[in-house]
Amino acid sequence: MIEVVVTMAILAILVTAAAPSLGDWMTRTRVRSAAESVQNGLNQARMEAVRRNRAVGFHLVSSLGNDCRLSRSGPAWVVSATSPAGKCGEDPNWDEAPQLLGKGEAASGSLALEGALADADTGATSVTFNGFGMLQQAAAASALQRINVSAGDDHELLVEVSTGGAARVCDPDPALSSSDPRACQL
Repeated sequence: MIEVVVTMAILAILVTAAAPSLGDWMTRTRVRSAAESVQNGLNQARMEAVRRNRAVGFHLVSSLGNDCRLSRSGPAWVVSATSPAGKCGEDPNWDEAPQLLGKGEAASGSLALEGALADADTGATSVTFNGFGMLQQAAAASALQRINVSAGDDHELLVEVSTGGAARVCDPDPALSSSDPRACQL
């Protein structure tokens, strides 16, 4: 009986010690999953632009319902040829406006998305690719597009889109050296 009590006490101590790091790991996993969802949406928009040889946009939106609006900090995204505002609940259909091609929920609960050009004053809500798969915005010629995925101050990843159209997830942690492949190109 004493051995069982001692074993239970040791297990309780181990669980208590591991709980904070487990919660931190789960939050980091949710941030990584949301960032990869955004990256997949950007890649889908780029591939569709090349496939259809016309401009296709990746739009951050407030929701996936028909009451959606374009948003710099939306929890969801839509890939479409025209603005999806007010029509995000539609089924994917290339023949009717807004010509939806895909959509996804990237953030939920305590996660936040925020998209911006390097010049945050632009109020950008979309990343548009041309028929060559490159960024279409004129302002993008000198800067990366960035979408910030975070869960508070300690858990943050960026999804960067280069002028050539390539999307990648990176870590903005200043402790990472510039030669580290996980580091952002800030």
